[in-house]
Order: sequence, then C-alpha cells, then structure tokens
Amino acid sequence: LNLVRATRESEEITLGVSPRGAISLHRATQALAFLLGRDYGTPDDVKYLAPHVLSHRLIPAGGRRSKTIIEQLLRTVAIP
Repeated sequence: LNLVRATRESEEITLGVSPRGAISLHRATQALAFLLGRDYGTPDDVKYLAPHVLSHRLIPAGGRRSKTIIEQLLRTVAIP
C-alpha cells in the first residue's frame, strides 16, 4: 500500500494507481507465489511484479515512462 500511495503523491505522476490497481498487484503476487509453490507472497515478489502490473495503471507527467517511475519508487519506498 505504501507503494500505491507513493504513486498518488509523486510529482512525476499525473494520476496515481487506484485501489483496483492495488488489488491487481495483490492478486498477481498471490498467483506468483502459488506458481512457485508457496502459500504466501514475499516483498521480492511485489518488487518483481510492480513494474509490470502498475505501469499501465497510472498516468505519468512530462512524457516519462511508467515502468521507470515505478522502478524509481521501488528504490525509495520501504517495502517490509
């Protein structure tokens, strides 16, 4: 949720990720964990999936690439 909140507060993003985007990231994390034979998702799963899942769920400002912005936020936002 901190990552999703950061997309809404970033000056590089015109429109941040919605609650449905957060749910999509959560479900994608669950699916990846299942495919890897685990009953739980890990922070590394979230870091791996976030650029792919969230990049089309926001509108970047100034012509920047969505994936680049998400990758930058992943480096600055603390993920437990």
